[in-house]
Amino acid sequence: MSHGSEFSVSATQSDGVTVAVLTGEIDLASCTRLGQQLTEIVATGDRVELDMSNVAFMDSTGLRVLVAAKEDSRRRGGSLVVTAASEPVRRLLEITGLAGEFSLTTIR
Repeated sequence: MSHGSEFSVSATQSDGVTVAVLTGEIDLASCTRLGQQLTEIVATGDRVELDMSNVAFMDSTGLRVLVAAKEDSRRRGGSLVVTAASEPVRRLLEITGLAGEFSLTTIR
């Protein structure tokens, strides 16, 4: 299912922190790619900060990928937090009770 917004991830690393900017829609069509990219990003064992302020849509498949990446990061001695979220992402994290788990700090 596509809502017309192409998905992308761009990441930058500095001083033990990787900032990943997610853009577009996170759904069944993009979740495999997201999972692969997050696996590579969390492999460093660094702190990972996700900027999801440009995510137009996220469904439960995307949420499942985020939870798996967070657990993978924790196993590697790192951490994964959402530092910025669009309204749809914030709403999904709050409805599922996961906003605190991802240390959601900013809503855009």
